[in-house]
Amino acid sequence: MARCTKCGQDTIGNGQLCTRCLTNWTEMKGLSYTTLISLHGNMTHSNHYMFKKEMRRLENVWRKDKNKFQEEINILTLENRSYESNT
Repeated sequence: MARCTKCGQDTIGNGQLCTRCLTNWTEMKGLSYTTLISLHGNMTHSNHYMFKKEMRRLENVWRKDKNKFQEEINILTLENRSYESNT
């Protein structure tokens, strides 16, 4: 059995992440994606680069500090609400 690269628990098969860490990572990606879609609309060819850049930035923030990630999501959500109220 392999060990999780994040927490050191046993993993299933030869995976690098345990099920708990993989679930947390998947939830983070889903939350980031839905937040960016609500802010910028659906991903298209013209804004694909921006989506990739923001997703990478949010993932790096999440890796370093989970609380800072939640603050960033809240900031992006508030920006979206203020934009919608102005239009």
